[in-house]
Amino acid sequence: MEQEKLNWFKLSELKNETAKMVFMPFELEGKERFQIWDNNGKKFIKEDEKIQTSAGELEVNKFIALKKLTTDEQARFRRSLQFLRKAYVFRYNDGTEEILTDNSMMLGIPKTAEIGLLGVMETVKTMKKNPLHFSYMISRVIQDGFMKYFIHLGEEQPIDMLEKIYDLNDKEKALIKSMKEKEDVINESSENKIKIMVSNDIHEYRAQILVSIFF
Repeated sequence: MEQEKLNWFKLSELKNETAKMVFMPFELEGKERFQIWDNNGKKFIKEDEKIQTSAGELEVNKFIALKKLTTDEQARFRRSLQFLRKAYVFRYNDGTEEILTDNSMMLGIPKTAEIGLLGVMETVKTMKKNPLHFSYMISRVIQDGFMKYFIHLGEEQPIDMLEKIYDLNDKEKALIKSMKEKEDVINESSENKIKIMVSNDIHEYRAQILVSIFF
């Protein structure tokens, strides 16, 4: 399948303590990405790229020895760990006005926010609910000179909203409805439900998503 290209939502859009963003993640876990923040260039340097230092050219990775740099270089180059997530962004408030998005986007979530999100998702699981059926709200505040992120549980989304978010076509809706009407299919394992969808000309990756959300 052709890789989907999505716009990025930058958390820097959340400009003050009244700012917040409401989103729904598409996956239970984010993909870890290590990078270096260049405070002089005001940009992130991605893993496998290089930085120029007094110690020579260094490749950016988790094992980069920043402590060997000069004091000025240590102040310039900072470690940064993000978790990449595809999410449906409903809306955000940039601190001045409410902005409706209603679109799938890519998020780069800091480690503290990812940990918070996973914690809230675990709470949803204890309610015997699917965490991927819920929206979440992220806000950020500055405390003691550091940016802190907070995750709050939002609303469980109705089936018609999930169908919109996952862009189901008529064929997929009809197949899911048909499968849910058959008790023997409902009792099948997720793996077998995926096989049923694939046998009905649904791409395997798409079938995995549909089964994880609608069953």
